[in-house]
Amino acid sequence: MLSKTDSFITRKYKKWYLWSGGLLLALFVALFGGVLVGLHFEAGEKIGLARMVIELPKRIQAKLQPSLVLSGNITDQLSMRILEARIMQSRSSEINPVLENNLSTADKVIFCDPEDDLQQCVNQAEGKELRLLPGTHLSYVTDIPGNTTMYVPSGATIKLADEVDLSVFCKTCPRGDAAVIRSTGTEAEPLENINIILDGTIDGNKEKHPYSDGGFEGIAFKWVKNSSITGVGVVKNANGDGIDVDAVSQCYFEGIKLMNNEGTGFHFGSPRPIRPSERNVVVGLYAEGNGFERKRNGFDHSWPNNGVFYIGSVAKDNYRNWQIGGAGGMVIASRSIDTGDVVEPDDFENASFAGVNGQIHVPTNFQTTNVKTRAYLTNRQTLSAQTWEKIDLGGRII
Repeated sequence: MLSKTDSFITRKYKKWYLWSGGLLLALFVALFGGVLVGLHFEAGEKIGLARMVIELPKRIQAKLQPSLVLSGNITDQLSMRILEARIMQSRSSEINPVLENNLSTADKVIFCDPEDDLQQCVNQAEGKELRLLPGTHLSYVTDIPGNTTMYVPSGATIKLADEVDLSVFCKTCPRGDAAVIRSTGTEAEPLENINIILDGTIDGNKEKHPYSDGGFEGIAFKWVKNSSITGVGVVKNANGDGIDVDAVSQCYFEGIKLMNNEGTGFHFGSPRPIRPSERNVVVGLYAEGNGFERKRNGFDHSWPNNGVFYIGSVAKDNYRNWQIGGAGGMVIASRSIDTGDVVEPDDFENASFAGVNGQIHVPTNFQTTNVKTRAYLTNRQTLSAQTWEKIDLGGRII
C-alpha cells in the first residue's frame, strides 16, 4: 500500500509522466518512421525523407536564422535545385551574383518577359531553367514538363487569363484538370525532376472565373515524382485548391503561402483511376482564408492517400484548418489558429500522429479508423476504379 507521501507524489507527477511519455512516443514515431520510409527509396533518388525528419532541428534553426541556410550538410538533404531555391530565398528579390555567374548562359537558362508567350517560354526551357522577369505573365493553363526548373521571382505574377474557357477542363476531359500552372504525367510514365521556385505570385483570378464556370487549381501536380515546389511566394485566388497534388511520390514542398483559395489551400487528392500519393514532405507552409466557398480546408490528406509528413506548417482562419483523412498522415510541430472565422473543427481522425498547438493526437494502435482506407490499401489491385467510386466512408459498396 502506498503511503500518503507516495500517493501525493504519484498524483503530483502523473501528468508530467504522461506528457513525457507522449513526447518520447512522438519522437520515436517521427524518427523511426522516417528511417523506415527512407529504407524504401530506390537507389539514386534525390530526396531523403528520413534524413530530413532526423535533421529537422537543424532546418528549423536555419529557418529562424537565414544566414545559416547554407551551413551544414544541406546538400545531402535536398537536391541541387532545392539548394538553389534556398539561396534565392535568402537574397530576397535580387538574383544572387554566384548564380548569375554559374547559371546565366544561353544553354542553361531561358528568360521570359511578361510580353512573351508563357507556354512557349516553358517549352523552350525543358531540360533547362526558366526565369520569369518581373511583371504579370498571363497563363492559359500552362503545362510544365519534366526536367524543368521554373523560377518566379518577387515582383513576378503568373495570372490566369480572363479569356480562358474553363468548361473544357475536368478530371475525365481530354484536356484534364485546369490550373494556372500544372504538371501532368501518366501512371505508366510519371513526370520527374520538376522544381518550381516561387518567390512571386500565382493568381487564380477567381473574380473573373467563379467555380460555376469550371474548377481550376493554382498549381497542380498529377502523376509526378522526385520534384518540388519551394519559395516564399503566394498561391492565391483559385476557385479550386491552391496547390493540388494527385498520385505524387517523393516530392518536397516548402515555404509557400496559400491565401483565399475557394478549395483547400494544400490538397492531397487523387486522379482517375484512383491512386494514392505516398512518401511526401511538406515543411513550413502557411494557409489562410481558404475553403469557404467549397467548405474545404487549409491543409488536408484525403482518402486514399498513404503517408505525408506535414512539418512546421500553420493554418489560420480557414473554413476548417486541418483534415487528415487518408492513412499514414503525420502532422509535426504545426499550428491551428482560429480568430473567430473557422467554421468546422480540425479532424485528425486518421492521422498516424498529429502534434498541433502543443497537443498530441494518436489513434489507437496507430491504425486508421477509416474502413474505406483500410479496404483500399488491402484490395486496390482487385477492385475496379468504378467500384471504388461507389464505396462509402463505412467501407460499404453503395
